[in-house]
Amino acid sequence: MIDEKKLGSSVSDLMSCDVVTIRSDATIGELLELMQREQVSSVPVVDDGLCVGMVTSTDLARLIRDTNEVLHSDYPHYEDCVWAVDLARRKFKEDPVVEIMQGGIVSVAPTDDISQAAKKMMTQRVHHLAVMDNGRLIGFLSSCDFVRALG
Repeated sequence: MIDEKKLGSSVSDLMSCDVVTIRSDATIGELLELMQREQVSSVPVVDDGLCVGMVTSTDLARLIRDTNEVLHSDYPHYEDCVWAVDLARRKFKEDPVVEIMQGGIVSVAPTDDISQAAKKMMTQRVHHLAVMDNGRLIGFLSSCDFVRALG
């Protein structure tokens, strides 16, 4: 059970307010650079102040796996082809974030109970929750925030 004395009672007590975001028309290459520079494993996708999706390291891993599967199935000897490497490189550099983002945002309100937020993370099997207020992203709650509060 969560010790609410340590964590606080509402999402606003624990959430991070400095949220690193990206636009849906940014490239996957820009996303990778942002994630590396900011040392984050997920980035909300925000257009005109509205959170329209989320991209996580799991989405990037899926993209790599899917690209590799396509190359293997359609071009069994692609490892020997410079064009295949160029194709993969262009995909990561030029394709927009909207191609890989997850559109279904799992979110909570800043006034939601922290234990309910933790349960939502477990039942939805996510490590990040967008903290929304009137449709606007105002913060971010991650599993790391829980660990940091307990430390």
